[in-house]
Amino acid sequence: MTQIEDNLPFINSEKFHKLVDDLVWEDDITYLEAVMIICDRTGIAPEDLMRRRLISPNLKEKLHQDGVDSGVLKEESRLPI
Repeated sequence: MTQIEDNLPFINSEKFHKLVDDLVWEDDITYLEAVMIICDRTGIAPEDLMRRRLISPNLKEKLHQDGVDSGVLKEESRLPI
């Protein structure tokens, strides 16, 4: 997926969110899986996503909903990000 590598030097939360959305729709995977794949391909440590401000509020909500849908999180819980 060269789109990820091509965008890495200029990545911000909007571009990161688009990369995640594209991967979710192309590969029919969850948002969490897409985030982890992008982290793996770019070398960005998952724990650095918040420090680099790459998780937008919309993406955070989608990640939360994935957790709720899979039964990992309760609806009223909050993600620690």
